[in-house]
Amino acid sequence: CFLWSTYPFHLWLSKQPSAEPLVCVLLAAAVLAFLRWLSNGRGAVVWGSVCGAVVAFAALTKPFNIALAAVFVVLAWVCDVHCTRRVRALFSASVIIAFSLSILPWEIWASRTAGHCIPLCTNGTATLLDGISFGAGRNKIQKPPALPGPVAALANDFAAHRRDFESNGEVVRLLIAHIRETPSGVALLFLTKAAVSWYGNDSHHHERWALLIQLFYLPFFILGAWLARGGGRQYRNFLFIACGVTLYYWAMTTFVALPIVRYMVPAISLLMVLAGHALDVLVEACVWRPVLAKREVVAQ
Repeated sequence: CFLWSTYPFHLWLSKQPSAEPLVCVLLAAAVLAFLRWLSNGRGAVVWGSVCGAVVAFAALTKPFNIALAAVFVVLAWVCDVHCTRRVRALFSASVIIAFSLSILPWEIWASRTAGHCIPLCTNGTATLLDGISFGAGRNKIQKPPALPGPVAALANDFAAHRRDFESNGEVVRLLIAHIRETPSGVALLFLTKAAVSWYGNDSHHHERWALLIQLFYLPFFILGAWLARGGGRQYRNFLFIACGVTLYYWAMTTFVALPIVRYMVPAISLLMVLAGHALDVLVEACVWRPVLAKREVVAQ
């Protein structure tokens, strides 16, 4: 609680209109329902429906979570739970059905209003283009991002053709053409996005400070994951959940959306649990045990 309540990027988002704080709450609720099922393998339909419905509300709040239900379905088959394959399948089906039924009213209304099917948002090619071009050409950009030469060339090329694209398919076709011509440049682009997504922002200001802040928490994330890996069944299950959700958010920022740390905050809220466990172990080993040992020596 201390680590999360003092996390700078969480505090920054809480002071302004933003969907991420609400998504953090909904994500935590979905994980709680999932963990409740994992504890004994019972109530697959109930907890699967709750998990799917909450994830649907998260997707309606932020379309970025459109495929998050699939992550929980995969986790249902990866995590250690005392049940049969039939129960796992029942839980997975409950998640998908509850997710679909929860977003269905909005989809029907939006489709009738727009005259065509809308997959939770109307951004069209804007999201994909912003991601590939690192937001170049947007009005809110205050200064160009600092990118390697080949990456900057690709980003500027896509930004220059921003108004020519009418569908995501056209963007993908141009990307494939670049892969055939300069595969190393495209690979470097996505590697750069994968790194920038942990500290980048819309304006590209103060990103070095953001990187230092993230590096401060990184050892706690790693130590917490290592401790959970060697813990009991519940520890390992939560490690699978935290890693699965983080990989999903990381993949979305790397391959689909704009690489900014704001999109990673919901996943970091789960990593903070691992960091808190690591901090607890460190405090116990470095503070409490020496104090207790000294008291025992004095008492003797």
